[in-house]
Amino acid sequence: MLKVLPEPSATAVATAAFTGLRLGELRGLTWESYEPPQNEDTLGWLNVTRSVWRKTIGDPKTAKSRAPVPVIPQLAKRLDLHRKSCRNALTGPIFANSAGHPLDLNACYQREMKDVLKRAGIT
Repeated sequence: MLKVLPEPSATAVATAAFTGLRLGELRGLTWESYEPPQNEDTLGWLNVTRSVWRKTIGDPKTAKSRAPVPVIPQLAKRLDLHRKSCRNALTGPIFANSAGHPLDLNACYQREMKDVLKRAGIT
């Protein structure tokens, strides 16, 4: 999937796969909540502080969901490249639409991912 999907879809899929976050938690991630690794021997962290469901912003479902999530080096590299493509954004949603609001990942799947994955033989 990561080899055939365009950006930012590939980074969103990688973030979901490497963190286990729910869809609303992925949409709720902000650049302020991301702590990149300090060096190649440390992990980065995503502090899950909110969830976005449709247009409603709220808290994550459980206390466990609000715990910091480690970011492995492979994901940190992707997030760093994604940040550079977002003009080195320091604030706002990590996965944002053109208006700067949280990206609708279901619409992103329908628009950018579904056909690409189907053509690649990935169900």
